Amino acid sequence: ILSKLADLLDEHVETLAQTLANEQAKTLNLARTEIGASAEYLRYHAGWARIYEGEILNSDRDGEHIYLHRVALGVSVGICPWNFPIYVLMRKIAPALI
Repeated sequence: ILSKLADLLDEHVETLAQTLANEQAKTLNLARTEIGASAEYLRYHAGWARIYEGEILNSDRDGEHIYLHRVALGVSVGICPWNFPIYVLMRKIAPALI
């Protein structure tokens, strides 16, 4: 999902950048940069989805190890400022989906 979303951002960078520039009063170049950075951030987290399996921690008891495995607990809230809306949104969505 994350890789496909990154590909879609790259595929529609001009349209998205134009919309972002109009809505945010940004330069077109800065809007393109934000879209590109967002796509790269998604790809970074897509890579983690393949390798993250949990951690084994040493216990203070002899012969005991602690296996740490992250499990989704439910809905979360992400407060996003308006200065880089696409990038900040991807920073909330990508880690939540891996």
